Amino acid sequence: MKKNLFFVFYFLAFCAASFASIRVTAKNCPKTNDLPNFLLKAAKEADKTLIIDGSDGIFKSKMLYFAGDEINIIGENNAVIDFSPTMFIDENLLAEIRKFMIENNKWMIKDYSSDLDKKMEASAGIYLLKAKKGSIKNLKVMKAQFAGICLSLCENIVLENIESCYNHYQGFRLVGKIGSKKTVYTRNIRIRNCYSHGNYDDFTLGEEGDGFFIAQGAKDIILEDCVADCNSDDGFDTCNALGNIVFKRCAARYNGFSEEMVLSGKADNILTNSKCQRANNKEKGALDLRCDGGGFGSPFWGTTFAPKVLSGQALIKPQDFLEPVSFYECCAINNYGDGFTRRSAPNPVYIENSYSVGNGLDNYRLACSIASTEKFMTYGIKVESIVKNSFQRRSTFGNDINKGSGIAKVDESKISIKNTKKTPEKIMKELQVSFPFKSAVNEYIEANR
Repeated sequence: MKKNLFFVFYFLAFCAASFASIRVTAKNCPKTNDLPNFLLKAAKEADKTLIIDGSDGIFKSKMLYFAGDEINIIGENNAVIDFSPTMFIDENLLAEIRKFMIENNKWMIKDYSSDLDKKMEASAGIYLLKAKKGSIKNLKVMKAQFAGICLSLCENIVLENIESCYNHYQGFRLVGKIGSKKTVYTRNIRIRNCYSHGNYDDFTLGEEGDGFFIAQGAKDIILEDCVADCNSDDGFDTCNALGNIVFKRCAARYNGFSEEMVLSGKADNILTNSKCQRANNKEKGALDLRCDGGGFGSPFWGTTFAPKVLSGQALIKPQDFLEPVSFYECCAINNYGDGFTRRSAPNPVYIENSYSVGNGLDNYRLACSIASTEKFMTYGIKVESIVKNSFQRRSTFGNDINKGSGIAKVDESKISIKNTKKTPEKIMKELQVSFPFKSAVNEYIEANR
């Protein structure tokens, strides 16, 4: 009997330990280097959960780096992490980088310095590397030197109720690795109710300041009820992603502009002035080097990435780029560039019950470049998604929801845009039902409808 009781107590104690978690507050984690240590401790113990309790104020922290199989980071009581202590670059070096980029017509940091490029990625706010399972929920992250949230070579991760803002690169960054020896995907990622705004890439005058950046080796990604406002580059960018990326009830608004430009009315003045010289808008937040300022971008094959794939120098196959990118009940509203863009990879694009209105360039730019199509044909790939009749409806720089919007159905190109009886206002209202964040820009849009 005693043995049985001992076994029961031992079992209960073991279960309690197994479901324990590490909880931190601003009081018991006062130093900038403490929070990463708590994260590593949580990763090794019990249910691998770090609870960040915001009841005692804002956390100031260096980046949260984790490499391993599983981790869960959960915020409670309006938890906020300010990563501004990660800043490592001075204004003189920043000016030097900008000068190099402009004079050499470059826009990637690695073109300036590969060491600096690596250092930057190591300065993300929350950085998960090779995590095979886990979640990040209920947090506000801000002012990271690199991306606010970075998933690299990860699988089976849920990001939910996260506000990522004022970072010095991207709000959310999802990347895999495609090379000649090994391909590692970032896949099976679900992003729900997340808000990315005010992110600006200091290094290249805004070029990489995307709200959500889904790049090489990323596939099988679902984004639901997410909003990207006032990021210096694109709202949602799927540069070099592989496909099977689904957007549901997502909105991209005023990307290519700073929040200050929107709230002061300057952004609307630019969009409503057809004589505006876009290239002269050098104010921070407007397009000033090579930014797109677009809403949603489907996969783009970079000049160095695509040839490696098509020539067989990378393990990934061109067929993998034929998986679709889909948009359901999404809005691209008043972005500096295009609303929905289909770039140089011939993925099928499906757009249903979505609106693209008031954008500075095309509301829908869906042509696949002839050069990319020819490359696919050269390597024996049957491309069924060749665009025979490109649908491009030029915006008149007006914010009238009927200007520049439209519907198209081009069956032979595997591009389909289906109209909706819902207005952008109704779509946005439905989105806000589940969307947990409010902002000054959101209030401005509501007030000016």
